[in-house]
Amino acid sequence: MADFHGPGLAGFAWPFFHFCGWFSWPLTTGKNRSVFRRIMIGSQTVIFAVLIFCSIIIYSQLNYLLNKNPGFNKEGLVVFYPDNKDISRSFDVFRSELKKNPNVIDVSGGNLLPGTDSETLTSYPSKQDPTKFIDAENLYVDKDFIETLGMKMIAGKSFVQSGLSDSSKVCIINETAVKELGILNPIGQKISDMEIIGVVKDFNIHSLYKKIIPVVIKKNPDYIREIAIRIGKENKPGTIAYIEKISKKFNQGTAMDYKFMSDRLGSFYNDERNFAKIIGLFTFITIFVASLGLFGMSLFVINQRTKEIGIRKVLGATIANVYFTVTKEFFLVTALSVVIAFPIAYYFITNWLQNFAYRISINIWIFILGSCIAILIVIMTVSFQAIKITINNPIKSLRIE
Repeated sequence: MADFHGPGLAGFAWPFFHFCGWFSWPLTTGKNRSVFRRIMIGSQTVIFAVLIFCSIIIYSQLNYLLNKNPGFNKEGLVVFYPDNKDISRSFDVFRSELKKNPNVIDVSGGNLLPGTDSETLTSYPSKQDPTKFIDAENLYVDKDFIETLGMKMIAGKSFVQSGLSDSSKVCIINETAVKELGILNPIGQKISDMEIIGVVKDFNIHSLYKKIIPVVIKKNPDYIREIAIRIGKENKPGTIAYIEKISKKFNQGTAMDYKFMSDRLGSFYNDERNFAKIIGLFTFITIFVASLGLFGMSLFVINQRTKEIGIRKVLGATIANVYFTVTKEFFLVTALSVVIAFPIAYYFITNWLQNFAYRISINIWIFILGSCIAILIVIMTVSFQAIKITINNPIKSLRIE
């Protein structure tokens, strides 16, 4: 028979548990069974603790993605998709028709609206180093774009505020463009052949997988491919029905497809939602199976110690003392397991979070919450048998033994 202290999981676990002191009980008899039992309890607890930690972080990241401020007001914003590519020619008339409804607050459009994977990039020379070129996103929009999306101007004026009759040679840039293009005092400066009339607060055009890049916003309603309409809170279904009715006149006789901006942005993260559901289900199944194992293990251990518990109670041990005696092995192994589980979960979850340019930080509260959940599960699983044996008549326990 192979020596217990030879290579293998038990061989490595034995000196480790013995060194821990608390875990050395009881090691005077049945050492192999005792260590093997602790390994079984610990391995199950490590697995479901890892899944608990990962689940908490995945759901926290998903909540962050769905609720992060995108740099504009997405509430009440609806995106319509015209089939008619020539709608730019009649866009002002279309807007006037829509705004006859008092619940239609603002209407705008552009070649790209936030919540898209498409890009229209142009390289612009840096002001600090003309030999260095910076890629910037080009947005071609109509004059009401800033106001309709509820963006914040941090310098200069929007197209509406400027009151310019000819806006073909002006542009608005975002904060990142100011930094990366190295523009000092941007208002009145020129990039390419366009004068900068305003700087808008950074906003997310794409998903949070990507960092915000420089954006140059140009007034050019000839490139409208998507339409943004802000509607009021009252009677949203009725307002949408009205817009669809009007849109038929300008969309070759069919109502335009539409999507609420919050849904449009949320669709970026459907994979994360599905992943969270899978991890949640797998975590539940793993905890359920592990709980069954822990329940069976606790039943076995407690039955093996029935006589000892009876003697302790006859000698005056309190219910609390007996309960602690019966359950301390499970709790101490669980405590060690969650400590082992955290770096494992941390490794996998930090790699997953690297997919996102914007992500949550892994704080100590996640470890504390996950640990509490894991320990609570063990307490609920083990305590049923433990409480039952502690309140039994000690004479009955000795007779059974």
